[in-house]
Amino acid sequence: MTMTHWYSWFPGDYLRDTQHLSMVEDAAYRRLLDTYYMTGKVSAIAEVLLRVCRAVTADEQAAVRKVASEFFEERDGYLYHEKVEREILRSRTVSERRSESGQRGALKTNGKRAANAAANAAANAAANAAAIASAYPQPHVYTEGKPSVTAPPSSSPSDPRKAIFDLGVSILTKAGDTEKQSRSCLAKFARQDEGKLAEVLGYLAAHPKVEPKSYIAAAFKPEARGLVL
Repeated sequence: MTMTHWYSWFPGDYLRDTQHLSMVEDAAYRRLLDTYYMTGKVSAIAEVLLRVCRAVTADEQAAVRKVASEFFEERDGYLYHEKVEREILRSRTVSERRSESGQRGALKTNGKRAANAAANAAANAAANAAAIASAYPQPHVYTEGKPSVTAPPSSSPSDPRKAIFDLGVSILTKAGDTEKQSRSCLAKFARQDEGKLAEVLGYLAAHPKVEPKSYIAAAFKPEARGLVL
């Protein structure tokens, strides 16, 4: 059996169908209806009905028996009310539709938020990489004993990720890591937040006395949200 914690109430229909009832009979009927809606069933056993309606006096008990026989059918040991069954089914359907609609709305909202966050992160990473590449240009490269100066970086590098990694490798190898170790370390933190890694590396480049590996690790700890770069 199904149940509901709310149901539609049509006072006009109710008054039309119950205008012949006494006040006690009306109260007994309402108590049986509320119990039916709340639990999905009402036992047809007389003692249970009287207890549900809190019928104590002879008049109260007679009222319960009257409305039970007049408005309900007995089926398999329980009272059955056709209109109540329809209303329970209708209210349950409405609740399920509202729940599904709410879930769809939440998924749509969360999807938009995730897409916006990803787009913002990518834009920030590109901007940080551009700033880093501009502030720390490529060094002179010597080949066959002749100096060859690399072309100065443009204001908007074609590969922001490369600029971040080049700077990071430079910082970490100066601190004693191999290039392979440096790239492995950078890749680990770039997967978490490439934009933040660019900010951290920018700080380290401006503060060469800071030990880089421990600083990067500390900056990416959850409790380090307030770390001043």
